[in-house]
Parts: sequence; structure tokens; C-alpha cells
Amino acid sequence: MVRLREQVRTAIAFVLITSAILAALLTFGCGTTTPSGTSDSGGDAAPAATAPAPASTPQAAAQPTEQSIATDPSQPAFDPARATKVPKGMSLSQYVNKYYAALKRGDFASAYAMIPASKKQSVALKLFKQAKTAQRVVGFTVTNEDKSTEAATVQTTVTLQIDAPTNNGSTYVDGTQLDLFWHFQKSGSDWYAVSSDSLR
Repeated sequence: MVRLREQVRTAIAFVLITSAILAALLTFGCGTTTPSGTSDSGGDAAPAATAPAPASTPQAAAQPTEQSIATDPSQPAFDPARATKVPKGMSLSQYVNKYYAALKRGDFASAYAMIPASKKQSVALKLFKQAKTAQRVVGFTVTNEDKSTEAATVQTTVTLQIDAPTNNGSTYVDGTQLDLFWHFQKSGSDWYAVSSDSLR
């Protein structure tokens, strides 16, 4: 009888020890997973995966603005100190009329002095004279003056006598009429010639 009791006690102890070992294994060895996907077991948890950063959208190329166009370095800046000045008391139409009158009578030096400064930088008096001799002005009429407070345009119809081919290889016939334009800019109380059409 005593022996039977000892066997029962041994069996119960074995069951308790086995249960304890299984519980320890479940608690510390395997661990459980939390809803966020990280382990609640001992040790450092594995870092959670991060979503890849969205690809950057390429920016559209900057469009030219009115200011960037106005300050284009390829265009000569207006400088009153260097520009060709219209004499005081002379209207812009009178100025243009005087220029073509000088060309008509063959006074190329006087006409050259009146052209915008930018043209004087690109063509010498000798070449200017050669060009105007080959395409001689025989008639002209100032047809329109469009003037605001700071800028103005004068339109002139010019009649030519052609003695040689033009610069681009073509030729005008005698009596060809062209509409040419002079552009002026005001600084202070004075007007300046800033650009003009060339006979082509």
C-alpha cells in the first residue's frame, strides 16, 4: 500500500514538472505575435518594414517671363549716354525725314551720323556709303508716327533706285517701294533713335 502511494506521488510530480517545462517553453522560447507584427518575446524586436518613399516628380522647365525676355543679354541695353539723340525742337517725323533727305541728295556722312548707335557699331561709314549707293533713295514719304509717353515708331515709305544686287543676293527693280520703320525711346525730356530698318 505504501509503495502504491509513492508511485502516485511520483507520477503527480512528473506531471507537474512536465507542465512547468512546457509552460516555460511556450512563454520564453516561442513568443507570441502582436497585431502590429512585432514579437513580444525577449530580445530586440525586428524593425518594422517601411514603405518606399514616393518618387519625386520632375519639375517643369521654367518658362520665360516678360522680365527675363526684357533683360535678354543678347539685346543691347538702352544707354542714353551712348544713344543717338534727336535734336531738341525737332519732331521724330522731321528727324526721319531729314535722314532720308540726306540719303537722297547723296550726303551719306550726314545720314550716317543720324543712324542708331547700335548700327554704327556694326557698319562703318565706308560700307554704309557703298550700300546706300547701290540702293539709292530717290523718293520717300513719312506715313505714320505712333507715339506714347516713352516710346515711338515712325513709318516711312521709301522708293529705291537699284544699281547692284542687294546683300541677300536678290535684286529690287527700279521704283521698288519699301515700308521702313524707325524706333525711338525717351529718357527724361529727350528722344533717342534706338533702332531702324535696313534696306535689304
